[in-house]
Amino acid sequence: MQEDNLTARIRLARRIAGQSQNGLAKLVGIGRSAIANWECGRAHPSTPHLMQLARATGVSFEWLATGKGAVQSTKDPQRPASKLSHEEDALLHAFRAASRKRQQQILYIAMSLSTTSAGLLADLLAIGGG
Repeated sequence: MQEDNLTARIRLARRIAGQSQNGLAKLVGIGRSAIANWECGRAHPSTPHLMQLARATGVSFEWLATGKGAVQSTKDPQRPASKLSHEEDALLHAFRAASRKRQQQILYIAMSLSTTSAGLLADLLAIGGG
């Protein structure tokens, strides 16, 4: 169900950006109801709106539109690229080397130990098919 994953990615992008539906709608220049309809699957954003959503939330357009590629955009001038610490680099390397099932387990453990909300964890697991 690719469409359901699109709705989850839109919601996740909004949460990553720390925006309410109303806040994101203002950034994109549309009504809050459009964001709500996209997040629940009642409507689908156009390609230009997907591009605006990606820019406004700092996620990559490719990931938002298809679920492939890196989540975070590296082209956003508002978000400077940060250097990874040795620990972050090691964790990323281990994650990338793991099987899909192990990646979901690593993600679950990391999210469980962080201060991230349970809703964001549920969205991440839904996108991963877990």
